[in-house]
Parts: sequence; structure tokens; C-alpha cells
Amino acid sequence: MLRARSKNMLMVAASVTALVSSGTALAQQTSTTQGVLQNAPTDQAASPSAAAADQTSEAQSPTTPASDAAAETQDIVVTGIRGSQQRAVNLKRDAASVTDSISAEDIGKLPDVTISDSLQRIPGVQIRRDAGEGAAINIRGLPQVTTLLNGEAYLGAQSITTIQPNFNDIPSQLFAGADVIKSSTADLLNAGITGTVNLRTRRPFDLKKGFTVAAAAEGAYGDKTKEFDPNLNGLFGFRGEKFGFLVSGAYSNLHLSNSHNGIQEGYGAALHNEQFNTAANPTGDVNLSNGFSPANRPKGTIVGTGRDVNGDGDANDAFIVPQGFTAWDKVNQRERIGINASAQWEISDALTLNADAFFTRQNENDRTAGIQMQNVNWQAGEFVPGQSRNTGSTVSLSNGGVTRDYDLNTTQVYNYDLGNFDSYAQNDKFKSQSQNYNAELKYDNGGRFKASLRGVYGKAYSNYDQSYLQFSPSNGAQWQPGGIGHYPTGDVAFNPGGYAVNTIAGTASLPATVDFTGNQPVFTLPSQLTTSLGNIDNYAMKTTSSEGNYRRKGDLKIIRGDVSYEANDNVSLSAGGRYSERTVDDFEFDRAAPLYAGQASQPGGCLVKWKAFDVPLSDKSCYAGSGTFDTPGFRPYTSGVVRKASDPIFNGQVKQFNLPGAGLPPIYVLDPKVMDNALAFQNSFYPGNVEIQNPGASFNVGVKQISGYAQLNVKGDVFGIPVSGNAGLKVINTKLDITQFVTGSPRPLRRRKHGQRHGRDQAELHRLPAGIQPGVQLCRQPEAAPRLLQDDDAVGSQPMGWRAQSELRDRHKQPGIARLPRHWRQFERQSAARSLARHER
Repeated sequence: MLRARSKNMLMVAASVTALVSSGTALAQQTSTTQGVLQNAPTDQAASPSAAAADQTSEAQSPTTPASDAAAETQDIVVTGIRGSQQRAVNLKRDAASVTDSISAEDIGKLPDVTISDSLQRIPGVQIRRDAGEGAAINIRGLPQVTTLLNGEAYLGAQSITTIQPNFNDIPSQLFAGADVIKSSTADLLNAGITGTVNLRTRRPFDLKKGFTVAAAAEGAYGDKTKEFDPNLNGLFGFRGEKFGFLVSGAYSNLHLSNSHNGIQEGYGAALHNEQFNTAANPTGDVNLSNGFSPANRPKGTIVGTGRDVNGDGDANDAFIVPQGFTAWDKVNQRERIGINASAQWEISDALTLNADAFFTRQNENDRTAGIQMQNVNWQAGEFVPGQSRNTGSTVSLSNGGVTRDYDLNTTQVYNYDLGNFDSYAQNDKFKSQSQNYNAELKYDNGGRFKASLRGVYGKAYSNYDQSYLQFSPSNGAQWQPGGIGHYPTGDVAFNPGGYAVNTIAGTASLPATVDFTGNQPVFTLPSQLTTSLGNIDNYAMKTTSSEGNYRRKGDLKIIRGDVSYEANDNVSLSAGGRYSERTVDDFEFDRAAPLYAGQASQPGGCLVKWKAFDVPLSDKSCYAGSGTFDTPGFRPYTSGVVRKASDPIFNGQVKQFNLPGAGLPPIYVLDPKVMDNALAFQNSFYPGNVEIQNPGASFNVGVKQISGYAQLNVKGDVFGIPVSGNAGLKVINTKLDITQFVTGSPRPLRRRKHGQRHGRDQAELHRLPAGIQPGVQLCRQPEAAPRLLQDDDAVGSQPMGWRAQSELRDRHKQPGIARLPRHWRQFERQSAARSLARHER
């Protein structure tokens, strides 16, 4: 574990900006009708200079256009959007930085589900979609974007561990508008490197006097999800002479259908070539167990120093080789609620107190049912290209100090002898919540001096729980000799009568094809498999697991003061200071169950992550079986208990799914909804699951910042041309407190006490107990028994016992280990993705 403390960083920045105003300016503005707001928000800008631009643009915006003057004498009043559009144009023209805005004067009139969908209407803003809804955003293609709420920092549940905004859980109906600031000024103390997004909520002084009530309701029905989705929002507010309050809310429960077929995502791909592997050319793949032509299964015609696999007459080609193919249906259910409350009080003619509260919560279940076709030899190109294409590019492969160039080919038709074919169900459950509170005292007596004092507090959490279960219609012989599992009560056959995997060319092989030449992939399966897929009794449970879970939480505290002075109509000065604290706690873990307690090498049993038929308890860190360990007579117990898909334990929840792959018959898959509670589901098969920390992905960060600025703003005419500009100085002092775990060989770890953060100094140091070694099986002693989660819906993680790590890569590269569990590739992908994400941050 690494800990960096009292790391101070000082940044000083100076900025000078000059703007020459032309006769036209562009701004984004959504169309609304019958606005609830009497005036658009003018006191929620991102910076003092932006607030001044707000007031200027408001003054320039005609409250009643001349063309509508006659309407004042009539009883019928027509409210249009011309005034708000004019104000948006003036706002952009008068801003001290490059700014775009969107606004909606009526609740629910931003015609989008999330605020990200609304922001994409602004030039230069790109969004990434999640299940069809807007989520993370970039400005000008880059992610270093800061989010503000009414002019100060906002802590969202989807961006606890990163600065990049992700508005997946924030309904657009709660906002009166948003600003995208693409260049910074000195008084924008919390600016992002590539841009800043300022979200503006409604406040009572923006309403008409008296009571205001607004509501909207929508509904949708999905022909694929077969669900009715409500979408509701409403507002209740009151504005008096000196006081006002407002409460608005939005609720939706959406079911979003997604599907995929083709190459299996997340499992990666490799490059394999047609050359023989020799001392002179160690880059060759042919005639190795990890090439196109294992020794007992020749493929292609010998041409020179290799084998022509694709029939183009040479052996100089390299092919992109995926590890597997898949087809799945996924239904994302998102229950989202957002509440905004605000109060304003004019204490005197000079003092105004603003108070805001903003709350969001989202519960999401991503339920996936699918199939996967994978190679038994995970490192091989187990196919013959039925159709391929030379891309015209070359790729250089190196090994043993030798480099050789190959022609890079893509494959359109994959012909291979079928290895694994499985059905699987996966449930990804996300729970997130954020709360942000703001109190601001503003002084403005109409004179040249103005001041404000502000305090902000925010907290958020995001929890993720995953559960996975896999069925196989094979006889299991590819994982255990004869397809027989070994248990203390006796041997049990995995799936008698299931199809026999044979990837060696010959009459016993199972030829299969995946064809990508059409509009969608076409799967052609061997008859030995298709004839068995329609019978639920031909499926047996192979694997279940719960991995890659996390508990993330953070908080934010800010106090800020600003002053400004207008020396005259053309020159003004502003200055301010800001102190902030932000903490992040990211605890990532897998669940492991204790197996064979009292019969294993450790009395508490072996902690097993993948409870699977292909995981024998034979690791020296913890083992269980008959005979003497590490002798030829030792027979390890099988970790996965054999169960048919028709077993009563599944309570009839294994159903037929028509998956989105041409050529696939109906497939039996466990209904993913059964796994909504991951811990309870895992315990129903293997009781006592505990949390095993993933140390390389877990961390704590504390950030303290003291910042200040001074800025000079000027405007005037030069040769009759309006010119404005500003010059400023910004100083930021940052103190970091970081706790990061280092993966590697077993070493002393910290065990946290109840109620303490992971890795804090108060934690007691312990050494790993005997039996915890790198590997898939992690063992524990009885005295280290962890306390289990009593409530799967609890916020944050409960105390856990001994922490250890699984060095899966090292273990599975040992000689003689030819079969890897399904999630090995996913483990590598997740680790790489997290490392990349932290590097980007």
C-alpha cells in the first residue's frame, strides 16, 4: 500500500481576454410555451463576470417587444419565445468567455430524459450514450470537464472517482438551463481544462408573484420490453414580496432494450500468422498450441516456411483472432428520481439569502441473457478463414529479438471446430445517490460595490453488484476427465448425454461457422448441438460468480467569498477566495464462498471466487480432495456443484429466450431478474460469501484546495467598435492525501476496524494468515471469519475479514493449465480499463 500525504501543489495562472463585439451573435435556445418563469435565472452564473453578463443581457432584453405593444391594451396576452431568445443572444455577446447556453422557461420543456441529451444540442459538446440515454460528455472531444450547479461545484453520483461529468442519473426536467463555458477567466475558480458546464435550477424569485403550480406526465410502452414506462414531473412554488420557496421533482421508471451479436466484447483479440515457429523465425505461430495449426490438427497447405491458411498462395498473412462470439439481449431498467428545493429571502434592500437543495437517486438493473461460443484453447486461432480480406496494411511482430512483417487480414467467415458453447445470465445492479446543498448571502444595495458569501456541501455514493450464472449443454469432459466431478459424497457426472467437445479434425469434430458477410452475423451450429438445445434437461450449471463489485462514496465542502467594485461604467474590479475539501473512497471487491469447511487444508474452507465445474481445489494455498496432496493419488474436489437447469432450486426461472443471432434456436437461460439481489442469490447456492478486496483497484483520495483570484474587467469603444476585455490572476494551492494499494507478492496488509475508512492510519497491521496465497482459491482461518452483509441494499461496504488478491494472470500461465475460467479475459479488461481511467484522471 502506498500513501502520499501533505502533497502540496501551487498553481498560478494569469489570463487576458479581449472580445470585439460584432453585430450578430449566436446562441442555443430551446422552444417553450407558456413559461412558468417570469424571468430566466440571473443570479446562478458560473462566475462574477458571468453574473454581470447575465444582468447586462437581462437589461438589454426587451420585456415587451415593440411589435407586441398593442397587445398590452387587449385582454388576450400572447407569450412567445422571442424575448428569451434575444436574451440568450445578448448573454453570449456580453459574456467574458466563449459561452453557449440552453434554457427552458417551463418545467419539463427540455425535451430529453437526461441533461446530457440536452447539452448535446450545443456546438462542441459530444456525449456518450448508455443504453440509448446521454451519460458522460466531452467538450471539443476531451473529457476534462468540470460540472457546476448554480455557479459552484457539484458532486454527482456518477462522477465520484473522476472529474468528467456523467449525467446519467440527472433528469433534465429539473433545470431551467445550462451554460457550457469553453474558455476560462480568473474568477472561474473551479474551471475544467477543456470546459465547464454550469447547470441552473429554478429559484422562487424567477417565478411570477403568488403561487405557481406546473405538472406534466408522459408514458411509453416498449414492444420488446413489454413494459409501460411512466415519466412524471411537477413544480410548486410561491413568491411573495420578500420571501419565496419552490419545490420541483421528476420521476421515471424506464425499461430500455439492447441487443448485440457477433464478436464477444471484453474478451479481446490476438494476431496469429501463417509462419512456422522456428529458431530462425520465433514470430511464427504455426505448429504450436497457440497457432492456427496445432500439431495434431494440420490446417492449410505448406508454402515455403509456413502454411497457407486462407488459400491466397502465400504464408505471409496475419489474422485478427477474436476469443469468442456472442449474442445477447439486455433490458436496462432505470428508476430515477430527482428533487430540487429552493428558498429566497430579501432580508433587506441590500441583503438576499438563497438556499438550495438538490437530490438525485437512481436504481438500475442491467439484465442480460445470452450465449457465448469460445475456444477451448484460449491462446489459439481455432478457425480456418472461410473468407478473409487483405487490408493492405502490414503489421510487424517481434519475438526473441527477431521482427517480421505480415500482411494484415480481417476475417469475414470463421470456420472452426466447436469448443465451448454456453448460455449465460448476468445482472448488473447499480445504486447511486447524490445530495448537494447550498447557502449564499448576497450584498447588493444597487451601488458600485457588491459582495457574496457562500457555503456548499455535497455527498454521494455509487454501489455496483454483479451476479453471473452459466449453463453448458456439453458433457463437461473438456473441463474434468470424463466429465466427472469429484465430491466428498462421491463422483457425479456433469451432464450425461451432453454433446462431446472435440476440436481435433475428424469425424468426431463439430464444425461450426460464424458468417459476417451479410447484414448481421449468421451462426451455423452442428446438429449434435442444435438437437439438444430445445430440452432443458440437456443444460447443466457450470459457473456462478459475483465479481468486479464496488462501493464508492465521496463528499464535498466549500466556502467561498467574492467582492466586486465598479469604478465607472467601463471599468470594474473583482476578487475572491475559495476553500474546498473533497474526499473519495473507492472499495472494489469480488465475492468468494468458503467451500468444504472442515475438509479442506484450512479449517474454515477454501474461499472460491469462481464456483465452477472447471475449478478443482488443487492450489497449494488451499486444497481439498481425497488422497495425499501433491502426490499422483490426490484427487481434488470440484468447486462447482453439479445441477441440472431443471433442478427445483431454480424455481422454474430457467426460460427459453430467442436471442438476436440468425441461425440460433431458442436457448434456455436463467431469467436474469432472479439475480437482482446478487448476495442473496450467490448465498442460495454457496452460503457464506464474503468480500475479497481488489487492492489494485481500491483507493482513497483527499483533496484540499485554497484558491483566490483578482480580475480587472473593461469595456468601451475603439474607433466606434464595441470592445470588452479582462485581465486576471488566479492562485491555487492543492494538498493531496492518497492511499493506493500495490499488488504483488503477499505482504502485511491493513485490516480496518468497523466504522473506519479503508487504509486509515488507525487501522491495525496484520500479516496474511497462513493459507492466503496468490491464486483462485483464497483461504481463511476461523478467527478471521468476516462479518457478512446483513442487507444487500446497505449503503457502503460492511467490515470484511482478511484481504487478499488473486494473481490470476500468473497462475493461469503456469505450464499445464490449458483451461481458463470465463472471466479471466474480463478481469484483464477491467484492470486495464481502470488503470487507463486513473491515468486519464
